[in-house]
Amino acid sequence: MSNTHSENDNGTEAYKWAKVGLKILCSVSSLASLFVVLSYWRFGDLRKRAFRLVFWLAVSDLGANLSVLFFDHRPWVFEDGDANWLCQLQAVGVARSVSD
Repeated sequence: MSNTHSENDNGTEAYKWAKVGLKILCSVSSLASLFVVLSYWRFGDLRKRAFRLVFWLAVSDLGANLSVLFFDHRPWVFEDGDANWLCQLQAVGVARSVSD
């Protein structure tokens, strides 16, 4: 039987620390994106065309980070095949954040 990713690295210490590191980095990035969004809404002088692009990039980044934070980003970790709905929900979250 061939080895899958979940058999190789799901239980290792390095995998667990990598997952914790990813959650921390996504949290910090989400806070930075939220700061940009709130600054755009709070200060009217920033509502110029160039900063509007930065605003929408921050909204997209916030949506992508929140989907990684709240949904597992590696569907092959689930052995029973129930990860399909999680994968679909994550895809909708990312697509929604990009299309807004």
